[in-house]
Amino acid sequence: KALVGDQPVIDLSVVSGGKKISDFKGGSATVSIPYTLKEGEKPESIVVWHLTNEGTLEKMEGQYDPVTKTVTFTTSHFSQFVLAYFPFTDLKGGEWYYENTVYAYTNGLIAGVGKNKFDPTGKTTRAMVVTILHRLDGTPKAPVSSFKDVPKSWYSDAVNWAVANGIASGYSSSKFGPNDTITREQMAAIIYNYGVYKGYDMSGKGDLNAFADVKKVSTWAAPSMQWAVKNGIISGVGGNTLDPAGSAQRAQVAAILQRFLQNIEQ
Repeated sequence: KALVGDQPVIDLSVVSGGKKISDFKGGSATVSIPYTLKEGEKPESIVVWHLTNEGTLEKMEGQYDPVTKTVTFTTSHFSQFVLAYFPFTDLKGGEWYYENTVYAYTNGLIAGVGKNKFDPTGKTTRAMVVTILHRLDGTPKAPVSSFKDVPKSWYSDAVNWAVANGIASGYSSSKFGPNDTITREQMAAIIYNYGVYKGYDMSGKGDLNAFADVKKVSTWAAPSMQWAVKNGIISGVGGNTLDPAGSAQRAQVAAILQRFLQNIEQ
């Protein structure tokens, strides 16, 4: 099974005298892997990652040869590697959210914002989040909602589906706020409600009293925030705070989605 989007994991090994050798003891090997560019892909955006034993991704230097249609890289060990198209110039590797953004992009959850940018610190709207979940559920149809601020648009079917199934709610019977920046507690509530809708095990409650700003958590969001903290879906943001009303940045949303899909959905 592919671990990064639809990209297969490449397991490299060499056997000498019946013994598998992975560490070259200071030496190195140059590896070339076939890769055919898809329409619109640029050679400089083909990336090679080392998949560590802990399941994290370490970016490696690689170069694509359009003549041989191969990606070549040098390594000091043989283990597992992943090769994929990852075009974002504002992600260098090593950021705390790097693997989360790789997961979100290669699994088709979050796209870039244009000009080879992912914009990890950018804001995410309520419409974007319900649209992501709607796609994960196979884009089922739902009755049209009564929200006056949800015209027929790229997100209207997702909003209708989310509201009809108790995944998200509006501020009132006529206002959903699709273009409002989603808060961290709203994100927790929507993810939690989606899990309930899917029939996942959503048990477990964390103690929010460990956070200095626990009183800022809205009453309606407390159960979902307790669940999110207990299951490692949402963590503090520094200063021993949860920042429940703070904006959920694109990188944070990517991290929340990966943790949820890998730890709860399975």
